[in-house]
Amino acid sequence: MSSKWRVCSNCLSLIALFLVRLQFNKNQYQQNYEHIPGIREWRLNLTRLSQVYNLFLVAYLDKLYVYEPSHPNQELPERPSLILSPPRTTFAQYGYLDQECPHSINHLLVDFFGEQEVALIACDDGDVIGYYVNKIQAGIDRRLDAYSLNTIFGDEIHPFFMHNVRMSAWGLSVHSQARKIAVSSNTHEVTVISFGLVEPGSGDLYHSEDHKFVMTGYNNNLPTVAFCNTEDDPQGRILVSGEITGLIYLHELGTREKNEIMQIGFCLKTSPGNLRCDCTDQSAYPHSIWCVAFIGRHAFRRTAGYAPYKQGKPDFDKYWNGSLMKHCVPNSNSKWLYMIS
Repeated sequence: MSSKWRVCSNCLSLIALFLVRLQFNKNQYQQNYEHIPGIREWRLNLTRLSQVYNLFLVAYLDKLYVYEPSHPNQELPERPSLILSPPRTTFAQYGYLDQECPHSINHLLVDFFGEQEVALIACDDGDVIGYYVNKIQAGIDRRLDAYSLNTIFGDEIHPFFMHNVRMSAWGLSVHSQARKIAVSSNTHEVTVISFGLVEPGSGDLYHSEDHKFVMTGYNNNLPTVAFCNTEDDPQGRILVSGEITGLIYLHELGTREKNEIMQIGFCLKTSPGNLRCDCTDQSAYPHSIWCVAFIGRHAFRRTAGYAPYKQGKPDFDKYWNGSLMKHCVPNSNSKWLYMIS
């Protein structure tokens, strides 16, 4: 599957939850469908498209609804093809945001884990649950049999992965080739799990057993984390994470140290001599980092300068040279841009 389609599918999923809610609300009023549960506020991505199957996944509370868009207009059906109820680990306790439904889903991710497509969910009680997408599709196919006794609830579909990170789980990332999963949580920690590889010929990637380690030393909640799934890091040694304060950390997993600390969430009026935040909603963390991602080198091309040009001159109305702020953050990157509009 091309990287172009991966980007498109992820972008579409960001707006799909709003659209599907509008569609279902319309059907609910017209035909009184009351099976659609509510959606909790202050969550991350709750919708994803499969890149292998014609499946659209939506996280409602603690359930995973699976729809099959119809051809050719990709309209969503009124009812899901399957509803999954992710199990809880024995370590799951209380919710951080949601005491009424502690197992409610904060984040849904669909990505490749090795050659298998997987769906990962991060829950408010700290649980992280993973399903193979081909198992989900197989469950839907079984229900096409006229003699099938299976209901819409996919209780026979079991997750391949269950783990608890002790407090509300948020950031999710998969390194496809190295078979690693990273989870950030409100414990101010990042958990990295490396799965055993079955082929000794994998070289440095090979290890026969699963390994887990926890990276500590953060001061705030971490909503997002990402591996470098590009040609620059086939072994999954680079990891980036983002804090609600606006700090971004670049990690070298071999040494388990933070190699660089960056901050791009400055106020528009900020200058090298004045870092005071003038935002009126500081309690809502206006400079939070909600998503980080690596982009491969093939997505870029060289330019004559570090700012977009308009009529032969740098267009600083849209971009500000963030290098002016590099001395404000210890070990920060030497040169980067800060987009302000």
